[in-house]
Amino acid sequence: NRVALYADGSVSAGRLNDLLDLLSGAGVREAELVLRGDHGGLSTLRVLLAAERREEGPPAERGQAKPVRAELAPLELNLEHGQLVLTARVGPLHAEPYRSLVSDLSGVRERLEKTRRSYRDLKAIRIRFRGELRYHEIVRLLQQVRRNASGRPLYTEIIL
Repeated sequence: NRVALYADGSVSAGRLNDLLDLLSGAGVREAELVLRGDHGGLSTLRVLLAAERREEGPPAERGQAKPVRAELAPLELNLEHGQLVLTARVGPLHAEPYRSLVSDLSGVRERLEKTRRSYRDLKAIRIRFRGELRYHEIVRLLQQVRRNASGRPLYTEIIL
């Protein structure tokens, strides 16, 4: 159960969350987010869809597919109103979450690389977004989460 999503870069985080809720409710477990690069080429980013509402409202009805449980990812990255907060249920980020501007992509990637060393066994990260963020900003940030500066995987499972 996988779909590909290609949206105009100006689609809001709220609209994207609504769409992900509908897909998740229909039993879709994976999505490929498609982004057109600066030179016109297309790239995709595979994400898992969490089995919970992303926005306020009644719980979404589930399809036949087994849902992805967001608690499988003890790391959580929250993006809202230009701010980024990286937290964890245990360890150093539990005691002192990392805060940054969403626009500081190199700083975010550097922090995620350091975090990866502290949480070596983790393969998944949960990401939540709200507010004024747009599709192209969200996908670019997700690309920073996926790989380090040299192109090696940071987190193989991204749960939205």
